[in-house]
Amino acid sequence: MRKNLIAIDMDGTLLNEQQQISAENVQAIKRRAEQDVIYICSGRDHFDISKTLAENGLELPIASLNGSLILSG
Repeated sequence: MRKNLIAIDMDGTLLNEQQQISAENVQAIKRRAEQDVIYICSGRDHFDISKTLAENGLELPIASLNGSLILSG
């Protein structure tokens, strides 16, 4: 089975003006994560990214600090 790699930036892309992930995006990510590999990529620290993901019930691999730290969840 072939899987795609989807990399999603946080600031200005995934997060809205309130610095939150919309319910629609959470559901879309959960659906795609069943079939593909989704990485959350950001210049932020992995603790901050992990907190935001956990608040939304998401457990995904992370590329933080502009790619200098990769956590494959």
